[in-house]
Amino acid sequence: MSVEQRFRIFPLLQLLRLPNLFTVPGDPLCGALLASRGVWSWKVLMPVVVSLAAYCAGLIINDLADFSEDLLERPERPLPGGAVSRGLAIALALMFSIIALGAAALVNGALLILTAMLLGEILWYNLLAKKNALIGPAAMGICRGLSVLVGAAAIAPPPRIAIAAAGVITLYIAGVTALARKETRDARIPPLIGALIRGLLFVQAGFCMLAGGAGWVAALVLLALWPVSRLVGKRFYAS
Repeated sequence: MSVEQRFRIFPLLQLLRLPNLFTVPGDPLCGALLASRGVWSWKVLMPVVVSLAAYCAGLIINDLADFSEDLLERPERPLPGGAVSRGLAIALALMFSIIALGAAALVNGALLILTAMLLGEILWYNLLAKKNALIGPAAMGICRGLSVLVGAAAIAPPPRIAIAAAGVITLYIAGVTALARKETRDARIPPLIGALIRGLLFVQAGFCMLAGGAGWVAALVLLALWPVSRLVGKRFYAS
């Protein structure tokens, strides 16, 4: 890969918060395994695609919505810095949204409905809710909680344990999001946010273990992603 190609790809990876992407598959994974009681199914792969695509769309929409603010407070980021055009960002957000809906449609109607709800929640958070100090963190948490239910819906109607896992992850991310509101006022906050987001891998792994069976293997994979995410986080920002 040439230096010029690397220069073009790096801003896109920054836009997608590369370290955080390692924490996304664990949401649908723990949801699906809790729904199947630890029995592995290849149906799990589609909700993982759904969650990753929806998450990527959400990150891009977030930066598009914050463009004016970032021009003043975070001018080094890909969109205000001009490394990625707003036209390309809009096209990518649409592409990821279509991928999420398409992957869901291949599984079942329940998954498609939940995916549409997830994308709607992402839009609501980025365009309206996040400006509110109380509603914003809760809305972001619900996005991650819905990702857990997306995994469960690919297998069966979400059982109580999967709903409980979605609730725990919702509260965890809501807390991290509330802290992130202070990131431009304290230089210590962004690294802490990255560490807390990576910490979600331990929560997801714990729920996979509760599922039993293949959940133990999934838990080990998620825990192995922690040092990878930490290493990548040294080069790419997570908030």
